[in-house]
Amino acid sequence: MASLGSSLQWYSNLTSVKQPAYSTIKITNGADIERLYPLLLSYANNPTRANSLREVIVDTYSWPSHYSVFYDADDPVLLPQKSGEGLDAKRANRRHVDHDAHSLLERHVTSLGLGEHLTCLIAEALAWKKQHWLGHVPDDARDFDDRETAFAAAALVVLFSLCENLSVLRIDSFPAVTKEFLLRNNYGQITRPALQRLKTLAFFKEKPLDSRLYESVDFLEYFRLFGRLPTTNNLIMEGVFDHEVVDLVFPGTSNIRSIQLSHIEISGRTLSMIIRAPKVLEELKISTGGLWALDPGMFDMPCKRIGKSLLQHRSTLRILDLDVSFDHDEDRSREEFSDQFLSQSEEEYFKLDKESSKVPFWLDDIPDDRPYGLTIGSLHDFNAMTHLSIGISALLGPPYETEEPPLRLIDALPPSLEYLCLYGYVKGENKKLDSHVEELMQHKERRFPQLVEVQGVDKTVVGVANFYAGHDRPDEENLWKRPEEEWKWIEA
Repeated sequence: MASLGSSLQWYSNLTSVKQPAYSTIKITNGADIERLYPLLLSYANNPTRANSLREVIVDTYSWPSHYSVFYDADDPVLLPQKSGEGLDAKRANRRHVDHDAHSLLERHVTSLGLGEHLTCLIAEALAWKKQHWLGHVPDDARDFDDRETAFAAAALVVLFSLCENLSVLRIDSFPAVTKEFLLRNNYGQITRPALQRLKTLAFFKEKPLDSRLYESVDFLEYFRLFGRLPTTNNLIMEGVFDHEVVDLVFPGTSNIRSIQLSHIEISGRTLSMIIRAPKVLEELKISTGGLWALDPGMFDMPCKRIGKSLLQHRSTLRILDLDVSFDHDEDRSREEFSDQFLSQSEEEYFKLDKESSKVPFWLDDIPDDRPYGLTIGSLHDFNAMTHLSIGISALLGPPYETEEPPLRLIDALPPSLEYLCLYGYVKGENKKLDSHVEELMQHKERRFPQLVEVQGVDKTVVGVANFYAGHDRPDEENLWKRPEEEWKWIEA
């Protein structure tokens, strides 16, 4: 009990003592949410302290409201209290609140220009948290979890708008209030723009429900919420699969320059939109496979679609790593139907994208300027490319194909290459492929004067996609393991 009392006393004094400055905070559970209110008050009192924050880590799945659905109305332990009865038994004392700092927070929210409805939602959530800290709200109130989550969503808005030096955001999903703020901010519709120095955006899940399964994500949502921000250049995701797409993204509208998606399941249609979304793409790394899919085999990956999407960035793409299981035919009827429907949207942000895009929305409106056959097409005119890792079948077609590919391997590669890795090539297994690789190695000094390293020729580089190819449900011991890291609050 002494330990519990000490812990509660520490929480009770949080708003009355000087808060440390943090470079990293995480908001992944109830304890983290409890630390936010005094942190926000300290930022309100001294806005320069907010400038120390560089990284925010968010996993909404572990927020309290996810468990409120398990409340049992017949369980007397979980029945809501009708007042603050019993509250003092849970706390050492009521906690001090700096009322002036709270008023400053409210004025800050009002100054953002979010409109009456969104402003009221955020202000109400902050006001509720203030009452909670004053001891006027019991912790076991029936609606506590929902209110606590609403506060956390509002707190994210305040953090994003106050912390001008925030450069890294790791987040799994977006509560409605936070999402609406991010949409308006991304499209320049608030009076005090936020996240203007955000550089890296990453999907984050601290504790997956089942580490053997892919996490569901709407890839395109990240472009809708952050793609137009001036310095947001990097998008990183791993261990996710393509959720049902409810919005489209116009090509050539995003400032994201580097995209790294590893151990994912994704449709060619969505990957095409991701590739075409940036105004300038410099780095693209994709690997598919590694976990169990709930609906194996539901996605196709047509070679031509991906190859033609890449052409938009032929003058800027420096690094390309396509560790992908391609389909060497193309059936787009289902995808085209849904895209045609979504493209008729009159939604405000979709129309803004449409007005600013200078690139044809439909790939079919771009004439073919090279033969494709059963390949992604030639990369010979990707003049900025220095690093290429790719399955040999993506360049030469499937090994069982009897017809010759549109080009020799040596003619399909960028002359500026410094590094080349061929996934899935097994020396001596296929004479047709051997002739292409032998020709490349024989003439590489003359044709590729900057090429200093070639992998996957004498020794096979299997790659992620090939390793898991043909296994809808790989053996559990062979599944990809998510990196284990300790996430915590870090003082500046």
